[in-house]
Amino acid sequence: VIQHDGVGRVKEVKDGENAATGWEYDRVNRTQVVKLPMVDDLGQLTTDHNYDPNGNQTYWKDANDKVSRAGHDALNRLEWVRNQKNEQTNYKYENVGSQVLDGAVYFGGGVKVTLTDPRENETIEYHDCLGRLVGVRDAKLEWALFQYDENGNRTAVRDRNKNWTYYGYDEFDRLVWVTQPTKTATTDPDSLPKAEKCQYDNNGNLTVLETPRATTGAAAWNKTEYEYDQLDRRTKVKRHNGPSVLTWETQYDDANNKRTEIDPLGASDQTEYWYDALGRLRYVQWTEDSTTCALERRYDKADNLVLVIDAASKNTSWEYDAMNRANWQADHGGNKRQFEYDGVGRVTKRTDAENRVTDYQHDDAWREKERSYSGAGKVETLEYDKNGNRKRVKTALGEWEWTYDELNRMVGRNEPPIGIADPNHGPIATSWHYDANGNLICLEGPDAWGSTDYDYDERNRLTKVTRKSSPNDPNPRVTEYEYYENNLLKLKQLPNGTEMCCEYDELDRLTKLVNRKSDDTVISSFDIEYRNDGLKSKVTREDDTEITYQYDSRKRLIEEKWTASDQSVPHKWEYTYNKAGFRLTKTYNGTTTTYTPNDLHQVTQEQTGADTTAYQYDKDGNTTSKTDPVRETTYTWDHENMLLKAEFDDASTTNAFKYDMDSLRIEKVDDSGTKQYHRSGLNDVMERSGETVERIFVHGMKPLPGVGSLLQMEEGSSILTYHLGPFGNVRQLTDASENVTKNQEFEAFGTRPAGEGDAHSGRGFVSHELDEDTDLLAFPGRMYDAATGRFLSRDPAQSDISLYDYAAGDPVNWLDPSGLVRIRNRQTELVFNHWTRMFRFIDRDRGIDRWYDYGGLRKYLLSTGASPHIVNVWVERAKKERGELLEYARAQQQYQGQRDYLAETMIGQLPNAFAETWSEVWLPALQETGATLQYVPCAYVELYETEEGYAYIWGDHPTYGNMWGNAARSFGQAFVPTDAAENFGYTYGLWESGLASEEDVVVSGSMLTFRVASGAALGSATAVRAGAWVETNVRIGPEVNWKELAKPVKAGGKGYGDYVQAARIRIGPQGNEWIMVHRNMRFPNQKGVMPPRMWWDRTYPKYKVYPRAYHAHIEGVPKGYHHLPWDAIEKIRPKWTAAQQSKATGP
Repeated sequence: VIQHDGVGRVKEVKDGENAATGWEYDRVNRTQVVKLPMVDDLGQLTTDHNYDPNGNQTYWKDANDKVSRAGHDALNRLEWVRNQKNEQTNYKYENVGSQVLDGAVYFGGGVKVTLTDPRENETIEYHDCLGRLVGVRDAKLEWALFQYDENGNRTAVRDRNKNWTYYGYDEFDRLVWVTQPTKTATTDPDSLPKAEKCQYDNNGNLTVLETPRATTGAAAWNKTEYEYDQLDRRTKVKRHNGPSVLTWETQYDDANNKRTEIDPLGASDQTEYWYDALGRLRYVQWTEDSTTCALERRYDKADNLVLVIDAASKNTSWEYDAMNRANWQADHGGNKRQFEYDGVGRVTKRTDAENRVTDYQHDDAWREKERSYSGAGKVETLEYDKNGNRKRVKTALGEWEWTYDELNRMVGRNEPPIGIADPNHGPIATSWHYDANGNLICLEGPDAWGSTDYDYDERNRLTKVTRKSSPNDPNPRVTEYEYYENNLLKLKQLPNGTEMCCEYDELDRLTKLVNRKSDDTVISSFDIEYRNDGLKSKVTREDDTEITYQYDSRKRLIEEKWTASDQSVPHKWEYTYNKAGFRLTKTYNGTTTTYTPNDLHQVTQEQTGADTTAYQYDKDGNTTSKTDPVRETTYTWDHENMLLKAEFDDASTTNAFKYDMDSLRIEKVDDSGTKQYHRSGLNDVMERSGETVERIFVHGMKPLPGVGSLLQMEEGSSILTYHLGPFGNVRQLTDASENVTKNQEFEAFGTRPAGEGDAHSGRGFVSHELDEDTDLLAFPGRMYDAATGRFLSRDPAQSDISLYDYAAGDPVNWLDPSGLVRIRNRQTELVFNHWTRMFRFIDRDRGIDRWYDYGGLRKYLLSTGASPHIVNVWVERAKKERGELLEYARAQQQYQGQRDYLAETMIGQLPNAFAETWSEVWLPALQETGATLQYVPCAYVELYETEEGYAYIWGDHPTYGNMWGNAARSFGQAFVPTDAAENFGYTYGLWESGLASEEDVVVSGSMLTFRVASGAALGSATAVRAGAWVETNVRIGPEVNWKELAKPVKAGGKGYGDYVQAARIRIGPQGNEWIMVHRNMRFPNQKGVMPPRMWWDRTYPKYKVYPRAYHAHIEGVPKGYHHLPWDAIEKIRPKWTAAQQSKATGP
């Protein structure tokens, strides 16, 4: 329910649970106070906003009474921002003349913006007279440069390593090709090798995407085709693989919701999606063994997900407070996990199902500063530098310290000397070095560790890894990489002379992997075949053993069969599952093991013949005991559900583990002694026992997502080289003479087939370490039991209904490298680019290869139906890639509470672009009209992210400075959620509100004209001077009674129906008027008129900023807001193509 005050401003919004959010305004309609819903007996939470006389926001107090401030210069440009910790960021603006930036790009003059962060690091941006970003010099004095065509399209980018990438566009400003990066600038980029080629239909939809194939030759291209229906919804994706074409099909319901997905195997494998009247996903339905199965979702009146019922009729439920934050979550057994929050939405207390309490305290800048665990006597504290980088952590185990360079990249880490008896031993230091593009070029450890150097080509691909045992190592060990044109790995040459070779099909799927010696003797090889839906069907090994895979309708592995060259079948595994994906049986060579589940999908009993194994769990889902015919193992867990101890009743053996504050394992104690671990990112790089270095691990690139980076292990004087299989498993180790010292075999879930290879030890299944005492694999996030195919604890990300299964029952095509999220083996990739701060998301099955910012990636993944938990894990995993813990840590620390995630992409990036054009064009144009438009109170920034939609940032300010730069940078913007169907705007709002009488309406054909009397207020936002008039033209369908059409709008607030296409508002004397264009609402059965996209734009990496000349009463837009005048934009944009003019002028 939405209430408005007497002048039409949103006063209060009540959600379906009757929780109210209220707004108060000053005399010029600026948001002054936001009252948040009542959350306890202390009353309502509020946020306060103050402005200077020019309407610039200068003060913002959050619901915890913490204050941020901002200052502006005489041109209303943001000059400084001071956060709640009194840490200040400064902005300086200078008009500069023409010059050549970094000797490479001509700059014709414009505005120089200097940003100085709280650590006194300076970043300088150069914007031309059209506000386009031409150059950036970072705090390390490295340059990034940009060039544009006459239409404002970005045509070239030179990165900080001086690599050039060029972009080509068609006559409609649509991207048609992107070149591969090159070291040499050119005036003929069309002749360069292309990384991507695009084609479009007449509606601007992408219809063909071509990328280079993993082979040689200029004509070798992979082709993906896209088809759309009449509503421009993508309905088919076709991928060419030789003579065959694989098709994925999507069908929609009448409300544009995804209804059915059909893969290339046809309707037998289709999944259906059902939605309620509000467009919320209610059921996911599929057929399994001729039985219809469904997953059900239920919501409360405020659209919060409150219940999920899986196909086995087991449920998970949630309850929310008045601010729609989850108070608790309960599983099917009634075990509750509870949460408490402060006024800005930060978790202050977490109580798990075992009633263990974790308390969180935060500093004034919303960053976690202390974490304490009840009953454990554990208190952990965190400190940050002025830029919000985590610089110190203190725990009971010691103190960790981090240092950062001018670009806030982690360059140093000191760890406590855990396990070292000498009390005078200093911290253990690790350092990182980067090139100008942010690629890691050197990893240095203590003296006993040495260093590892990394080299890259112009595409930022890793080309060489150089391992040195000491700074002056006379015999460094070098690994080199070669790539195909489409960036897939072709060859890896290892230091001992061995190498790994890879081949791919036209869908970029790995079809052959060979590990061989320098004399071409094969160590191991794998030929891989696929089904039409992309699942692996067969692997043929070097000894001609064929391993075949079969799947059920839910794409879970149901059979793995090894057939030897003599056609005997030494190994065969068969699996069955219940509707929820729980493994019921495993049959190995005719011997069946039966698994008994409880209501929480936990294994309670395992039966093989007469042998029984029993399992018990605590209320938080951790395995507490395992009793098999040989012994009983008891497990103890900490507050973060990490394994602390494994104790055995058949001996005095106890395995104990310790973790740092990020829950990464740092120590293990067993019968062999004590071992400490040191990491770079998630990779183990050193193991030591006290002051003795036991092992050093060298890592390179990851040929598979998240795994496969191991190159060599140094153990004393021995240096062993790792050889990997296509699933990331360590198959062989060779010594310096290329002799195989170890051969390991694995079935799909990670156990050793009887009689095959050597006993498992060290790194093996997906490159993780086997704990031989417990027979568990130590994944970074959880402990894994390969025999059952399950983890010992619940999935903290809750990415699947069954929270224990490895890879959702399909370890052949999916990986779970961390134990926290499953990812597609080779077919899905997520790569983070440190220079652009963008993510490249590749889904090879569906033909998706796109770049996103943080917000765009999260939005895309949510649009696929992924849960918010899994989406967050994906984003955080990308930030962890290649050891960049800085990105991960900052994501945890910054932009929390009410800061919308879009601020992360915009703060510090969106400059005050229109300073010149405001004074030179817009202000004079206003004066020419007699200043009839006294006040333009609002503008918004639209980030064009994907075909699926848009995102908006609002600012309610009267002049350019606040509408743009300050609106994006200020922390105090009100993001007002409003239901578009409730906001019917001017088209009928003028008449129904009494601003226009019936006599003021003229009907001419299919056009309506409203006239407003002199001096009347147009809605709540724009004051019209006495003597001015307003005319609104509305195009409607034929034979429509406009009065009758208006009635349901007023009575039910349900929009305009299917007839309204667009509207225009004119303000000013006739013949010298300003025009503002309305955009229509979207209808279930009619596209309507989309807004023109050709208006004067400026392009940023992968998103565009558009000033809009219309009033948009659509998603999330409050009633009564107006935007920028059309005429000013026409003056700024002097050249229009015929197509652009047609689209820009509307109906």
